[in-house]
Amino acid sequence: MKRIVFLFAIAAFALSPIGDSFAQTRTAKDSRKGLDPKFQGTGGTEFDVVAATSSGSGVLIDWQMKAEKGNMGFRIFRIAKGSRVQANAELIFGSAAKAGTFPLYGEQYSFLDRDGKLGSVYEIEAKELDGNTIISSSVSTSFSKEGKKTKRGDGDVPLKSGIGMLRSEELILPPDVISAIGPQSIETDPDVHRWVVSHVGVRIGVKKEGIYQVPNTQLQAAGFDTGSDSTFWQLYLNGVQQAMTVGPGYIEFYGNGIDTIESDIQGYFLIVGDTPGKRIRSVTARPSSGTVLLPGYDQTFTLKERINYLNSIFNGPDENYFGALITNSVASRNITLNGIDFSDTASTIELKIQGFSNTFHNVQLTLNGQALTSMNGLAQLPFVSTQTIPTSLLRDASLGQGNNVLTLKTNDPNDFNLFDTVKIQFNRKHTAAQNTSLRAYTVNSKVTKLTGFASANTRIFDVSKPEDPKLMTNVPFQQQGATYGATIPAGRAMSFYAVENSGILEPFSVTPNDGELLGVNTQGADLIIIAYKDFMAQAQVWANYRAAQGFSVKVVNVDEVFNEFNFGVLSSDSIEAFLDYAYDNWRTAANAPPRYVLLIGDASYDSRNYSGTGFFNFVPTRIVTTIFTETGSDESLADFNNDGLAEMAVGRIPARTGSEVTAALSKVTNWEANLNDPLSRGALFAYDVPDGYGFQQLSEGLRDLLPPSVSSTMVARGKLPPFLPGENEFTLDPSAQANLLNGINTGKYIVNYSGHGASGTWAATTFFFNNNVASLTNHNNESLFTMLTCLNGYFLHQSNISLAETLLAANNGGAVAAWSSTGLTTPDVQEIMARRFFEKIGQGTIPRLGDVITDAKSTVVGGTDVRLSWALLGDPMLKVR
Repeated sequence: MKRIVFLFAIAAFALSPIGDSFAQTRTAKDSRKGLDPKFQGTGGTEFDVVAATSSGSGVLIDWQMKAEKGNMGFRIFRIAKGSRVQANAELIFGSAAKAGTFPLYGEQYSFLDRDGKLGSVYEIEAKELDGNTIISSSVSTSFSKEGKKTKRGDGDVPLKSGIGMLRSEELILPPDVISAIGPQSIETDPDVHRWVVSHVGVRIGVKKEGIYQVPNTQLQAAGFDTGSDSTFWQLYLNGVQQAMTVGPGYIEFYGNGIDTIESDIQGYFLIVGDTPGKRIRSVTARPSSGTVLLPGYDQTFTLKERINYLNSIFNGPDENYFGALITNSVASRNITLNGIDFSDTASTIELKIQGFSNTFHNVQLTLNGQALTSMNGLAQLPFVSTQTIPTSLLRDASLGQGNNVLTLKTNDPNDFNLFDTVKIQFNRKHTAAQNTSLRAYTVNSKVTKLTGFASANTRIFDVSKPEDPKLMTNVPFQQQGATYGATIPAGRAMSFYAVENSGILEPFSVTPNDGELLGVNTQGADLIIIAYKDFMAQAQVWANYRAAQGFSVKVVNVDEVFNEFNFGVLSSDSIEAFLDYAYDNWRTAANAPPRYVLLIGDASYDSRNYSGTGFFNFVPTRIVTTIFTETGSDESLADFNNDGLAEMAVGRIPARTGSEVTAALSKVTNWEANLNDPLSRGALFAYDVPDGYGFQQLSEGLRDLLPPSVSSTMVARGKLPPFLPGENEFTLDPSAQANLLNGINTGKYIVNYSGHGASGTWAATTFFFNNNVASLTNHNNESLFTMLTCLNGYFLHQSNISLAETLLAANNGGAVAAWSSTGLTTPDVQEIMARRFFEKIGQGTIPRLGDVITDAKSTVVGGTDVRLSWALLGDPMLKVR
């Protein structure tokens, strides 16, 4: 769960002089003049490099910003024959989405224009919160074999559109139906669930409501014993047994998805139990003399947009994904409804919008050309409007009336909002959706007529008790014109699901459950390795390496953590729950609790793949709220007393391939094999110009904490020359980047940077950024990198890669480990922590990196922002002395 910071407290800090002076993303802006440029800390928005490349199909536009402050986002324009055509349908959000009004520097962006081609010319517009528009220089498309690859080589950007548009329909059960069938809440039984997962079996993942059929071949491939007596096959959800059908060569059951911030995949567990399993029974619909017809049922159609991630909005435990931007340009949403019962004259529309700009909001609405009541909101708070509308205003697509068109706009060009959710509640006829399925209810003593199914091969299941569905018989489907229908005779109220054979669903996944319980006090380990399923072999090699040094190691598949500690559903909370249990109950031979945790696998803020670029939340981190932003925190996964300090030292290898894990281990083994006199390799201290903080003095103070015998190389980005009164210009050193690269390539023991930065940059591209890592040549002589700046450790991005990740993954050298922040923090607090870190590194009394970090963080009193957001990308057991 995210740590919640009150909005007014954040606003007060952000608007204070301290916020602007010390927020470490604030830095100076280069001019483009000369080899020895002057610059000032004005913090405006400015483009740095723009490129357009194509491999022959589509054009990938890449750009890097020199500076951004309050940059709402970008529009890409394709220029042809004097016309400018916008290539991106939705705004590509800029720094305001990540840092609000605080400046960012060196951020990188990409967009794939599928309609572009070789020779296409592009311009990019950046729109600031205050209304200013900044236009890049024009760029022509050039040929590249890698034309359509993202920064991490993960394929097209995006892979598909519309994936972040979540449509659903929900029954609104009237009181008399609830009284007849009982509450519909899903029951849980944790004790039975523990017994279930102690059996070897499979977890069946489903993403939406429906009847699922799973062939035995798929079950067997996942490790289920299909040769066992099927009479004892049992299916469970949250520890509650579910009725199912065991057919010839398959199982069939009624399943439902979930909707959490981190997952939409519900887990059903199939095991071979000790008693006969629960089965779907048949019930006969008895003929009735009742003739009163139920004309329809009450339901709510919901459309949620999840296409833009903004971690600068402080909304506590709610997700930070929102819809498209709402401005003074008309934005429209198409809503497809069918089966509308127009005899019910009144319906309801509910809209939820997220405020973005720090202003008063007024959003004007129309539905199918009819003006609705406008919506008002304030600052970065959500606001909701519920209105009654005439049902006649709605359009029914099944009647050829087309889509319902909702439009939203503001009058103020500086009033920015984000679409969130629209719900339309109306009475619906019992007509199948897409001719295949219908989820509805009947009421006591009324006839219900079903229509619109594709064939007579349709079944009706009474799902009034979801764990115990019943197949209704004696309700034949007959042809009614081009489709088929049936009549459910008057009887007792029920909630039902009808499905035609073509609407039977396949599971999203079928994965093994190994039957080993983690929540038992007979386990014990010095090091716990939690790995993504595809990296288990590499994780075991890592464990063997530590075991050979005399440590006890437990390798855990992260799926087993989800299975045992969260009913099979992916979540970061389940990782904390497991680690908390292990810390309190596991003991080594020396009667000690686990001390170290290594997470092997990448994490992502897009756990549900709203962006369509792929699933990379292999081992989830937790999203926490800090003073300036919401960001990822591995530290919080082992922070059991909520003081911002982990009880076990945590590190991560943010890998997406097994080879990346192997390469990271190779760096560790080489480093530890050559650790006889590590400080003799020397140290390098790189620092920014003194814009808002004395980074040179900070760096010199850290250097002085090392033994005098340690040689230190100081690399300054620039200097503060003698000024006349009132002047505030700094002078850049044109050789700073070359000096920095040369210094790193000598193979220093430790490299530290102090200054302003962004996720992939130290200060600016003219000093050090991701692309420079390819120029490093310190292979087999890697350094330990500490980065006293903002966002260098932000490992959560879907496609862009942080500087810490780049250095760790570099196969030509780089870092053996990198310690840096995933968020925005201030240099004064960083300095306190860094001074302790370098003091202990110099003394050599703490041999393992994770312990040095924990000790350093303990000196930050009340600084949970720095404690939580600073992440180690590397092995916490790395020997540093």
